[in-house]
Amino acid sequence: MSRYASAQDALAALEDWMRGNGWHPLPHQVEAWEARLNEESGLLLSPTGSGKTYAAYFGALAQRLAAPVDGTSVLYVTPLRALSRDIALALQAPIDALDLPLTVAHRTGDSTAAERRRMRTHPPDVLVTTPESIALLATYDDAPLRFASIQTILVDEWHALLDSKRGTLLELTLSRIRAWAPKMKTWGLSATLGDAPDAAKHLVGTHAPARIIRAAMDREIVIDAIVPEQADAHPWKGHLGLHLLHDVLALIDIASTTIVFTNTRSQAERWYAAILEQRPEWFEWIGLHHGSIDPEERDRVESGMRDGHVRLVVATASLDLGIDVGAIESVIQIGSPRSVARLLQRAGRAGHRPGATCRVLCVPTHGIELMEIDCLREAVRSHHVEPVTAPREPMDVLVQHLVSCGLGSGFEATTVFRQVRTTHTYRALTRDQFDEALAFAASGGRTLQHYDQFQRLEVEDGVYRIVSRKMAAQHRMNIGTIDSASAVRVRFANGKTLGTVEEGFIAKLRPGEAFLYHGAALTLSRLEGDVAYVRKSSQRTDNAPRWAGGLLPFSKPLGDAVRTRWTQTRTGDALDAHVEALRGFQADVSMLPDPNRLLIEYLRERDQHWLFLYPFEGFITNEAFGTLLATRLSRQERGTYSVTANEYGVALLTGLDTPLLDRLSADLFRPDALKEDVREACNLTELSKRRFRSIARVSGLVVQNQPGRTRKGRQLQASTSLLYDVFASYDPDNLLLAQAEREVLETHFDLARLRRAFERVTQHGMDPVTLRRPSPLAFPLMIELVRAHVSNESLQDQVERMKAAWTTAS
Repeated sequence: MSRYASAQDALAALEDWMRGNGWHPLPHQVEAWEARLNEESGLLLSPTGSGKTYAAYFGALAQRLAAPVDGTSVLYVTPLRALSRDIALALQAPIDALDLPLTVAHRTGDSTAAERRRMRTHPPDVLVTTPESIALLATYDDAPLRFASIQTILVDEWHALLDSKRGTLLELTLSRIRAWAPKMKTWGLSATLGDAPDAAKHLVGTHAPARIIRAAMDREIVIDAIVPEQADAHPWKGHLGLHLLHDVLALIDIASTTIVFTNTRSQAERWYAAILEQRPEWFEWIGLHHGSIDPEERDRVESGMRDGHVRLVVATASLDLGIDVGAIESVIQIGSPRSVARLLQRAGRAGHRPGATCRVLCVPTHGIELMEIDCLREAVRSHHVEPVTAPREPMDVLVQHLVSCGLGSGFEATTVFRQVRTTHTYRALTRDQFDEALAFAASGGRTLQHYDQFQRLEVEDGVYRIVSRKMAAQHRMNIGTIDSASAVRVRFANGKTLGTVEEGFIAKLRPGEAFLYHGAALTLSRLEGDVAYVRKSSQRTDNAPRWAGGLLPFSKPLGDAVRTRWTQTRTGDALDAHVEALRGFQADVSMLPDPNRLLIEYLRERDQHWLFLYPFEGFITNEAFGTLLATRLSRQERGTYSVTANEYGVALLTGLDTPLLDRLSADLFRPDALKEDVREACNLTELSKRRFRSIARVSGLVVQNQPGRTRKGRQLQASTSLLYDVFASYDPDNLLLAQAEREVLETHFDLARLRRAFERVTQHGMDPVTLRRPSPLAFPLMIELVRAHVSNESLQDQVERMKAAWTTAS
């Protein structure tokens, strides 16, 4: 029996609790509460620090208080395990204050066996969990009964899940839960999303309308930048922006809390070490936070930020999302964040409260990044945020889902096919595609059906189920889509673990060799299995680990804006003045890029011939652009081309003594036959084989985690390579091979973006220019090749020597 006569009465009590804490309900919060009480599903778009957690939660909680149920009524899904504890405390607070007879718990992969048993015996009223844990919970025999009580599912940071297979897995799980709880409502929370209607469809499915609520928060966002006193005709400083370290330190007030965001873990390691070297007295107040740091150390840093003991944190995307770290006074971004959405997410960390100004200081690693920062500032002013694109029908996730459905009481194929088709991702799935995925789930497909280890599902009277307890346990241990390189734990001899590095990095080190980790120089003592034993070192080194996936994508809207910015004259603050100086240098040496036409620069230096092209499509697409152009040029005349790329352009270097500009024609940039040329230009089979490793793991064709042991990366690679070769020989048209090639073309080459770049050249033409010395745009591309050469001269010394020589020659 509820103490509240209606959901509105319960909501009024919750609002009174807010006011008692000095918070006044905001319009978007009230709108979200009313929408939930009106039995709507949807998506709430609200800046960080605007109370979106309670905006989503109070409607669900009021519904539960007005209509009590036995079992869990609210599921709160978060993308990060680290968020679950803080979220559970926030959800528990009004329950405790109002003395409500409800319980809140959190369940993740870190939960102990005892905690999980307790939750199964006494289900909490509100459960905070992750996409992987909710998928696992749906595999148990009593799942239909337990999930039948669910009234509301809340998905936090939906944008962080949507663009990955984790979001796809959650879509499929939600489609199954809706069959058990038809009246359940789904709400997503996000701070930054470009295409909200599409994102909402992925969340609520195709058979229900989605309400989109936008917070009308008058929250000023101020984007500043460190601008050099003088512009540089060769605007490359490089090396992670550390040349501006003293400028950054001068702006940090250690009495308040600051986050210094970097784009990669390696960059975070080096900035953390550099700050400590210059400010050793800050040791007790500074922390390092990224995904490879030991979880206990990350918890220590987060707790320190909340209680004020840690006042300066160097972090990566691990602090992008809504971890509660207390009041942040300032945010510093090292380098361009490469996208508007990422900048907004990080800026929102500053002044983390409704109405407070978000202020972020951008630190360019080179001069041209100031143009990026200028474009990002304009995009924020115009509220132009990039859309988030979900994976396109990943069949490996569907195969995993079908095996999961086979646990418990099993499933009928037609019923699950209809459920799957209610997801936005698989809305166009055909029955033939579904049946092929089902064959993989059941027996490994046509090629592997005679091997016992792939016999996972048995069918009886039209019902598919897993009957092997060993197979069921093994599948549950491998539910999820997160794919990471094989990790090695870094540990001192006394047993203290610092975190992890990738196996490929540590394998290249010899015992006694030093590397930089967690702000200190460490010496590798020995490598035993998946543990690297280290000791502190007195050696000076900048050899920091590099982690896969460290390259942030250069968003298409940002690329378009930068390309256009070269033609725009604008006067205003110091940032505008610097950009204008860059434009002047470029115009003097070469010409300004036209927004539609392709600028091509040619430079002959002694016996080397350089060709620079500027699509402004980001590193991945630019590199593919140059590789395909080199392939087509080599058909005209045999020769060797070196290709290097950055976010803005691509450079081709050759020793062929031929007039390269005369050889360029519109035919070289034709957009047709791109896929075939990619096959010729690159070893697409090898790239697909590497991609297949992840697909085989997600689909369960290879098993990484087994009771008592975990297979290493090398073992998985060998197994998946063998499977790939078998499929290629005996079943070349199967859906998993096709998915591997499609993912390579979409992620490694971004084929759609590459095609648009070629089409732009054929439609609008080229602007060829012969240079006497490198232009501001060309210089960074030349440096990229310099970095690849082994030398006892530092990179910075080489850069300065080259600049001096060209300045003298000009």
